[in-house]
Amino acid sequence: MARSFAKTVLASDPDNAQANFALGMGYFLEERYPLAESHLKRCLEKKPNEPAVLNNLAVIALRLGRANEALEYAQRAFEAAPESADINRTLEKARTAVSNMK
Repeated sequence: MARSFAKTVLASDPDNAQANFALGMGYFLEERYPLAESHLKRCLEKKPNEPAVLNNLAVIALRLGRANEALEYAQRAFEAAPESADINRTLEKARTAVSNMK
């Protein structure tokens, strides 16, 4: 139902950050990462410092094997919300992934 609503909103307002986030997270939970990433990146156009969006993009990048990109997103998320335990965990995972590449 939420996906249907988000798609309806996006049909008339393709840049709607809330609808893109909802749809992106739905795809994220289904492990459809390229689709999730596409919708979450649209959120960044309207809300470039949104910690939840940045953190989820970091997780997607990690799962797709793009450690450097994950670290960039995670660092931006940390700058926006340094108190978040989830973001701190993602940042640590991204740092580990980058160091394992060396």
